[in-house]
Amino acid sequence: MYSFYVIYSGNVIIGFDNYPDRQALYAKYQEAFTSHLDELIPHKHTTGKAALELTEAMTADMFHDYLRNEISQTQKELR
Repeated sequence: MYSFYVIYSGNVIIGFDNYPDRQALYAKYQEAFTSHLDELIPHKHTTGKAALELTEAMTADMFHDYLRNEISQTQKELR
């Protein structure tokens, strides 16, 4: 099980985890989600946990690379 988050002032900015959230399980299995309640399911939470997207499994190195890329893109957009 893993959990990688960026939190600012108590709010989620971005987060990746594989906890079996019901919302993630429902996104993958629809009405059959209750048959998978113990299944680890990789997903991403967006700012404020406003949305959830299914993803591939994430490692610490992948999370670091993701953040580096996001920061680089934001810097380009601000120029």
